[in-house]
Amino acid sequence: MSRLIRNQSNIRVTNRSVLGGLIMATVMLASMTLIFQIVIGDNRSVVFDSATLAAATLFVFCFVCSIYAIMSNSITLPEVLVIYFILVSASFSGFYEIATDYFPWPKVHTDGEISYAIFLYFLFALLFLVGNRVADSRPVASTRPVMVEGTLSYLLFGFVALSIGCMALSAGSLLSPRAEAEQVDIGGFAQLGLIGRGVCLTSFLFLWANWLNTRRHLAFLIFVGLLTVIWFNPIANPRFQVIGLVIAVSSASTILLYPTPLIKGTILTALFLLNYFVFGPLKSLNEGVDSGVSILSAFGQSVDEYAFRVDFDVMQVSANTVQYIESQGIDFGYNLLGAALFFVPRGIWPAKPFASSLYVHDYLRYEYINLSSPLPMEFYFAGGLIGVIVLSFIFGYFLRRLTKRVTQHNRSNVRTVEGVLFAIVSGYMPIMMRGSLNSVLPQFGFALISYGVVVWLLSREDGAHRRSRSLNAVRGL
Repeated sequence: MSRLIRNQSNIRVTNRSVLGGLIMATVMLASMTLIFQIVIGDNRSVVFDSATLAAATLFVFCFVCSIYAIMSNSITLPEVLVIYFILVSASFSGFYEIATDYFPWPKVHTDGEISYAIFLYFLFALLFLVGNRVADSRPVASTRPVMVEGTLSYLLFGFVALSIGCMALSAGSLLSPRAEAEQVDIGGFAQLGLIGRGVCLTSFLFLWANWLNTRRHLAFLIFVGLLTVIWFNPIANPRFQVIGLVIAVSSASTILLYPTPLIKGTILTALFLLNYFVFGPLKSLNEGVDSGVSILSAFGQSVDEYAFRVDFDVMQVSANTVQYIESQGIDFGYNLLGAALFFVPRGIWPAKPFASSLYVHDYLRYEYINLSSPLPMEFYFAGGLIGVIVLSFIFGYFLRRLTKRVTQHNRSNVRTVEGVLFAIVSGYMPIMMRGSLNSVLPQFGFALISYGVVVWLLSREDGAHRRSRSLNAVRGL
């Protein structure tokens, strides 16, 4: 009888969560409608053409995908962040920019090129979700909980010592306002800063997971936490670094490891409201608005101005990339190779590729060329239409393989080794989606490398234990 009551209670909780998720999606749609009315205003008219129709179709498709993401058990925090980028940064902002024929940068693309870019985003979203579903249907191997002891504790001590050494050698950049944000190619002491920050982040995440599991090594956790705060201080770092740290640390909480429909709907809606109704107005109001206007009018003016800033240039730079590829051809994965080997100095590899957007916008003769290059367009830059199809599926597939290995332990409230990778990926997913990879990956690549070192060490340790048990079993015979 008690089991039946618990089951009924769980069903009611689930139903309330689903209803809450749908309500949050409705709030987001209503907010999008308000934003659209503001940006149209009295000064702009809607252009009804094939490109506008294509943009509207993509927006409807992406909104349906967001509803699916809210309801699906196979969608967790990293996937939600991917869906948010496609829904808001690409389809929604692209829709009102195309509809008003008003863009953040000088317009050089044609309607055909931006329509093709819209088609590529449709393929990316579709194949990403297909990859997610295929991965979700397949079993995953068990993983181990994080416990900082033995060899792992010595390794983390080594990482922290390395981080302190890098901090001492690059101390000047720690107080230099966003020193690395505008750099096209990073080297020297800035590279040391990236190494120190990356290994510090990985060490902190392992210690944080260990403390949540065992309540041990609190003093070590606090010390490394202070180092992490220094490395990620908002004075010396671009905004995405600070946001990435907050998301990465928060992702260890149970509520984000396996988010309910209500939580996912809240995340999507909160990000949208913060982006358009908080960050945007604050940035615009800080620069001043027209005098003699009411507070409400000033707010609308600030939202309108922010909505067409370069923060929302995704669809335009995507159309520019289409134009470049039509003329110059694809890169055959060379851009992805350069991103993967970000740690190789240019002095050793003189032909190491720069960010894809630099090639695109230098070719298009933009005055400022260090623009974004969204992940779907990196796939297109690397392999054309086939690249988008294949790599979007692979991206969705392997991201779900990771999240499934992490979330399968959620109900027992265990933080696993893969959970650290989950945290790093979640933290940097927004900027990874915006791109470009060759500029972004160095910002967190050393965290991935240090995580790989930990996994390699633990696998060797597990192998040694298995061999020892087998040898003892043989001797027992």
